[in-house]
Amino acid sequence: MVAGARVLLVTPPPVADRLYESLFEGPADRCCEGTRLYADAVRTLAEELRIPCVDLWTAMETTATSTNTPLDSFLWDGLHLNANGNDLLFNLLLQAIKSNYPELNPDSMPFVVPGHLDFANLDELTHMLAHSTKSQ
Repeated sequence: MVAGARVLLVTPPPVADRLYESLFEGPADRCCEGTRLYADAVRTLAEELRIPCVDLWTAMETTATSTNTPLDSFLWDGLHLNANGNDLLFNLLLQAIKSNYPELNPDSMPFVVPGHLDFANLDELTHMLAHSTKSQ
């Protein structure tokens, strides 16, 4: 690992088996039970290595159960996150960053470039971006 790197492990989300199978012909190559085993392994590895873990699996299961919402509401095809799933993951990641790596909290980090309202026109912005990428 690179010295000073900050690492977070993320469990996979559960698979909404019925939705996933309904969209693909033939036998499904993924299932909720198999993915649960993978999520368990990620949590175990995080604990063994003392690395923070974002437990998306448990968060989705808990949220779906507590709100009486099907897993389908987080997954566009039963496997990949939709807007709701991405919102949940974003909030979990942000919480994990703030808790484990507070120096990377986006709310307390300085802006590297001026805000978009600070530019008089698109030409000025284009000029600034072109010069900033050349110096890196």
